[in-house]
Order: sequence, then C-alpha cells, then structure tokens
Amino acid sequence: MSIDYLRQKTLFDPEEHGYVPIHIIGAGGIGSFLAVALAKLGMQNITIQDFDCVEPHNIPNQLFRLTDIGKMKVDAVKEIASEFGDIEIKVITDKFEDSLPDLEPGSIVISAVDSMEVRKAIFDAIKDDPMVDLFIDPRIGGCTIRILTVPLSEQDSITKYSNSFYDDENAQELECTARAIIDVGFMVAGLVTGIIRNYIANGKWTHELIYDAHNMLFIKQETE
Repeated sequence: MSIDYLRQKTLFDPEEHGYVPIHIIGAGGIGSFLAVALAKLGMQNITIQDFDCVEPHNIPNQLFRLTDIGKMKVDAVKEIASEFGDIEIKVITDKFEDSLPDLEPGSIVISAVDSMEVRKAIFDAIKDDPMVDLFIDPRIGGCTIRILTVPLSEQDSITKYSNSFYDDENAQELECTARAIIDVGFMVAGLVTGIIRNYIANGKWTHELIYDAHNMLFIKQETE
C-alpha cells in the first residue's frame, strides 16, 4: 500500500522535494528520532551513520524498542523507519573518523553527536565539500536545545558557527540522571525536521535556535 501525503502537500510535497540527500551522523538521542521523522515527512534519500549497539539504558530516551537491544543502532533505525515511513534508509556502521563517504550534490549533513571534538571534525570534513549545501548541528544539554544551521554558501555563517566551538572539558557537567529525556528527543527531531522542510521547500532557515524545554520557553530564534 502506498503512502498518501495529501494532508501535507501544500506544506511539503515529497514528490517535488523528497529526494534531497540527507546524511545523519549519530543514531542516538537525536538521530534515532530524526531519521524516522524525516522518513515520515517523505524524504527518500536518508543515510544514517553510527557504530554503537542499542543498550538497555538507551530505551527510555531514544527511539528504540526492547527487541532492539543488542542490535546495531543504525539497523534498528532502518527497521523502524521502514515500518513508519516505508523508506529504505541507507546505513553506515563505521565510526566517524575524519571524512565522510562520497556525498551526492545538494546534500544536507546533520551532526547528531554528543562530543564537541567530533562536531568540529565533521564540520572540518564537509565545510569545503561542494556536494554539501547545508550543515545542521543540534545540541542537547539536559532540557536545553540549541540548533545551529549553516548554509555553506555563506562565509559569515561559517565563521559564526566556527566560533561556537569549545573544548569538551569546558562543557557544563550534568548529573548522570539529568542528561536525556524522551520529550526533548522528540522536540529536537521535530525542530530539525521543520528547519529542513522550510529550507528545501521555501529556501529559508533558522541560523540559531535555543529552546528551554523545562520551562517551555524559546530563548533565542535567529531566522534568515
């Protein structure tokens, strides 16, 4: 049975916009939700990369089932997305080192990782790649969401984003029991999906967005 996107076509038509290549690095608290959300949006060309397996502590705050414990995260995401969106997501089970596989023209790359060092390495790998149009860096700290969007055709955006890096040891230290929660994962995936939808369909984007999910408050929203 084919999917009917009638109810959303005015907002986003997958037949027109659904073939933009998207590469997600990280299949955990952001990437697992995001890949499935994009599949349900109708994106047909999604790749997700991660080297981790699903563990019991991932179940409460990542989009995995009990039956996924022990599976590679990317394989579980692929299986879930195929059931929810009828999309065949491509998977890469290698750890990101210092480069990405050959990307397709017009690619959107999303850094869904939890290390500033890896974020910087990803950005260094793609910032001069002519195949990449847009880079998105969603960050979660407890209940605080920060999303940075970088069109690689804009030098000012590249410079501004480069100034957002800091050493991992200088990051705010959160209690082990206050690092992740399910509603924040859903929220950040919805926000990033909206940014991608608006960029592809309308050519607009949000440079920086900061949202306090604990107090339900937008702290900053800088839109193109």
